[in-house]
Amino acid sequence: GCFMISNLEIELPLKVAFLAGVVSFGGLSITLQSLTFLGKCKIGFGFYIKSKATHMLLAFSVALVLGKIFI
Repeated sequence: GCFMISNLEIELPLKVAFLAGVVSFGGLSITLQSLTFLGKCKIGFGFYIKSKATHMLLAFSVALVLGKIFI
């Protein structure tokens, strides 16, 4: 995913923001592995996915703002 984003024809701050979002989400495999352990802690799938999505959106937003300022 990161390699594909790096080859897009978009401005650099937007590339950085997309990369921050993808990396912060962590991928499907890691998410499913985490859920096996979180199930024992009584944390639901929906709550965990919403938390991961919120983290991804925050990472994207912060990276975009900082990219616009510093790049």
